[in-house]
Amino acid sequence: MEMEAEYLSKAAASLGVYESQKETAVRLLELAHSCNQPFNLAVVGRMKTGKSTLINALIGKRLTISDVEEATATLNWISHGSADQKMQFLVQWKDGRSEPHPMTDLSLWSGKAPEVIERIKKTAFLRMFDDAEYLRQIQIVDTPGTGSAVEEHEIAGSYLDPTKIEESIREGGKADAIIYVFPPVGREKDEEALVSFASGRLPNSDPYNSVAVLHKWDALTADNPRELAKEKASLLFEKHLRGTVANVIPVSAPLALAARTAPDSFFNQLVNYIIEDREGTEKALQMSDRWDSDPERMSLRVLHEMPWASFRLLARGLIREEVLEGKAARDFCLRESGITALEDFLKKEFFSQTAVIKKCQLLQRASLLLAPALYGLEKEAQNESSDAEKFKSTAVKIRSQDASISDWLVEKSNAYRKRGELQHRTIVDLDREWQRHSDRLELLQMDLKVTKALKEREDFIQKDYGEIVQAVCNHLADMRGRHDLGRGKIPSLQEVESIISHFRGRENLSDKRDRPLYMHIVGRLEQVHHILSGN
Repeated sequence: MEMEAEYLSKAAASLGVYESQKETAVRLLELAHSCNQPFNLAVVGRMKTGKSTLINALIGKRLTISDVEEATATLNWISHGSADQKMQFLVQWKDGRSEPHPMTDLSLWSGKAPEVIERIKKTAFLRMFDDAEYLRQIQIVDTPGTGSAVEEHEIAGSYLDPTKIEESIREGGKADAIIYVFPPVGREKDEEALVSFASGRLPNSDPYNSVAVLHKWDALTADNPRELAKEKASLLFEKHLRGTVANVIPVSAPLALAARTAPDSFFNQLVNYIIEDREGTEKALQMSDRWDSDPERMSLRVLHEMPWASFRLLARGLIREEVLEGKAARDFCLRESGITALEDFLKKEFFSQTAVIKKCQLLQRASLLLAPALYGLEKEAQNESSDAEKFKSTAVKIRSQDASISDWLVEKSNAYRKRGELQHRTIVDLDREWQRHSDRLELLQMDLKVTKALKEREDFIQKDYGEIVQAVCNHLADMRGRHDLGRGKIPSLQEVESIISHFRGRENLSDKRDRPLYMHIVGRLEQVHHILSGN
C-alpha cells in the first residue's frame, strides 16, 4: 500500500499547515502509518460474553489479559512479539504518550475503583504481545464490553457506547474485519441476542468484513446442545442478520481452548472415568457439587480449569459418542467446539482477500476524512478571496484621503489573495490525485461484489474460473502482488485471452443484475493481460 501511504502522508502535510485542518491531518497520518500494519481483526460484544476466551482459543494460548478480572474494560491490541516483549505491555494514552509497563501492572486497568475508571478514561488502548504464530499476519483487537457492561462495570455509558469504541479503535487503526460475540437465549425470536448484537455493532461493519459468533451455548438445555446452537445460529442469520454479517457461527471457546491447551492427562483421565464407571459418571455430571464431592474427580477439573457447563458438555459428548481414547477425546473436543468452522470461514472469507478488504477499508476511511476537509478548505479559500476583494475595494475608495492606510489595505488584500490561491492549489492537487484513489476504491468495491456472488451463487462462475478471478482481484488490490502475476492461480497470457473471451460472452448474455459484474471481471482480466504482455 505504498501509493496510498505516500498520498495520505502528503495530504496530512498539506492540510496540517491550516489550523482548521490539524486534527484531520493527524488522522490522515495515522491512516498512512496503518497501511503497512498486519490485518486487524476486532472482537466485539457485551461484557461477559467470553470475548477474551475466544481470542485465546483462536491463538491457542491462554493470554495474561484473560486472567485479570474485567481486564477488557480497555481496548486491547494483541500483536506478535518476541519473548522479551511478552513481559510488558504498552499504554497508549489519549494525550499521545506511549508508556511501557510490566505485565504485573495490568491490574491497574482492572476493577471498579474510581482511580481505575479515571485511568481507563485517559487510555486510548493497551498493546500486548505474544509469540503465537497466528499473530504474525494478524493483529487482534479485544474491545470493551457494551450494553449491560455499563451496570456491571459502573463505567459511564458514554465510554462504552459503540460510537466511543469506534473512536478508540480509530485511534489505534480501525479493524479490517470484525467478529461479533453474543450468547444464545431461550426466547424463540432471540430478541436479547439481537439487542446484544445491535448495541455493539460498529459503524464500519458490513457483510464483507464481519461475522457473528453465537457463544456460550454449552449450557443450552437439549440432548445435543451443539445441534440446537447450530439451529439458533441459522435462524438468526436467515431471519435477522443476513445482509448485516457474512454468517453466524456457533462456537464454544472453552471447549476449543481445552482442545488446544489442556494436558494429555486431562483427556486420558476423563476417558478412563467414563470407561470404568459410565453410569456413575453420568450421575456425577448432574451437578458440579456432586462431581466435586469426590476428591479424585475434583482433581481432574484442576488439571484444566473450564466452566462447569463446558466440562459437562464435553463429558456427556464423550459418553454419547463412546470415545475410548485420550487423543480421540481431544479431537472430539475440538470438533464439538466449532472453532475450526470459524477459522475456516475467516480464512476463506476474510484472510484470503486481506489485500482487497484492507485497502477498501483504508480508502473508505480516507474518503470520510478528505471530503469534509477539502470542502471546508474550499469555503475558507472563498472567504479569503472575498476578504481580499473587500480590502482592495476599500483601498481604492480611501486612496485620495489616506494613502498610507490605502497601501496597508492593499498589502492585506494581497495577503488574503495569496492565502486563498494557496488553499485553492492545495485543494486542486489533493483532489486530482484523490480521484485516482477514488477510482481504485470503486474497483475494490466491485471486487467485493464479485467475491460475494462467487460465494453465494454456484451458477455465477464455474469453480476453476472463480479461483482465477479471485486471485486476479487479490493481486490487483496489492501493487506488490503484481510482481507475482503469472504464478500460482494466475494463468498464462494465452489463457487470459481465452478467459476474457469467455466472460465477454457471459457479459453479452447476462441480465441487468449480472452485467456490471461480468464487465468488471473482463476489465480486471484486461489489466492482467496488459501487465503480462508488458504493454
